Amino acid sequence: MASTTASIPTSRVGHRFWRIAALILCILLSIVLAVLGWFYWIARSALPQLDGKIAVNGLSSTVTITRDGHGVPTIEAASLKDLFFAQ
Repeated sequence: MASTTASIPTSRVGHRFWRIAALILCILLSIVLAVLGWFYWIARSALPQLDGKIAVNGLSSTVTITRDGHGVPTIEAASLKDLFFAQ
């Protein structure tokens, strides 16, 4: 009895290779973008709020924090306790 082996055409193997390579590349790209987005989120969350108002419990009166053109903050408060709390 003659042995027959099924051979897969070379073009089909090459096509399968490129599909798998493209899938792996898409997965790696998605992972890299997710990690970069996570790093960006972590870096942005550490920055202080520069605009607007914040209501904070623990202050006895209004505290105002302003920044000059170089970003140096000036804190104005009615008491030292409020000043240090705002700092």
